[in-house]
Amino acid sequence: MDTCEFTFISRDDSQPKRTLGIERSWDELKAEFGRSGPGLPGAIYFKTISIEGPMLFAVIDGTTVLYHEHHKWHQYITAKDIKFGMVNTDELNPMRATIDKNYLDDKKWFVTYHS
Repeated sequence: MDTCEFTFISRDDSQPKRTLGIERSWDELKAEFGRSGPGLPGAIYFKTISIEGPMLFAVIDGTTVLYHEHHKWHQYITAKDIKFGMVNTDELNPMRATIDKNYLDDKKWFVTYHS
């Protein structure tokens, strides 16, 4: 499963946060999260599976990260360390991690990054 990971500074506590998402289509994400509105030209869309970060996000040209809120796309000004890779898992639609179940700590999950 294709992934994207990035870090950003949270507006809630001004601390860096790390987000990991799995690639999904905009139509799949709209259906799963009850979103509406158009997608973005040239964007790749991701469902967040890490504890931190937005429910979903998009990346354009590998350098611009956006989140979807109130039916609109908003750019992360502080997004950095954007990495693409793959996660190996048997789950077709993994749920988002929680404090009780952090998939990134699970031994059956591992992420490999493209160089």
